[in-house]
Amino acid sequence: MTHDNIEQPSALWVVKSGTLDRSSCKLRELDYAELNTVATDATVKSLILHHNLLQQIYPAIAAFANTMVNLDLSHNKLSLNAEYLAQPLSLPLLQTLNLTSNALPSLDPLVQYLLAPKLASLNMSFNRIIALPFLRGAFPALSTLLASNNAIVELDVESVRGLQTLDVSSNEIEHLPPQLALLQGQMRTLMVGGNKFRVPGWGVLEKGTDEILKWCKLRIPAGEEGSVVDEID
Repeated sequence: MTHDNIEQPSALWVVKSGTLDRSSCKLRELDYAELNTVATDATVKSLILHHNLLQQIYPAIAAFANTMVNLDLSHNKLSLNAEYLAQPLSLPLLQTLNLTSNALPSLDPLVQYLLAPKLASLNMSFNRIIALPFLRGAFPALSTLLASNNAIVELDVESVRGLQTLDVSSNEIEHLPPQLALLQGQMRTLMVGGNKFRVPGWGVLEKGTDEILKWCKLRIPAGEEGSVVDEID
């Protein structure tokens, strides 16, 4: 009996120009042996797995650790597993991570177990995040955080210190802390529209980051005019 016409699993994992795209394939799990076979034969810089049924960030992804700079796990089912990342995962070259639309309630597993020293951009939009931890404590190169359309109720200045781009629009933030002005000079883009606070109003928000930070600066309590320590290397 010949097996020449039977499509082998690895044949489904085709790498084109450094991109391995297995989006919208109804994937429920990832097998390390299979991914390792792909990694042996090709250089994977970008792994695209959006719109699947994955319930965790599988350790098998480490098969591409030595080459991968971009990982897209958006539109999966990670929220079905409270420990969507339950063991250390080292991705030393990873620069961008997209976890949009997974209904995730917390970033704690990511901060605790993902080892990604070069991670520069994290997209957590359209989840159920309530609070932001100090992400640069875990990811020192992080400069862009996209976290719109979550359930964030408070914007802690310490949690966003060191970021250059921050999008927390369409959350549940009840007031804008004046201390955000202390980040002026490092925060280049700040998007905070569509939250619960009423001041500053749209007239200030629509003018952009500089005007928002100027508004905040005028409201810093006496004695708190000092600058936040900048930990950017």
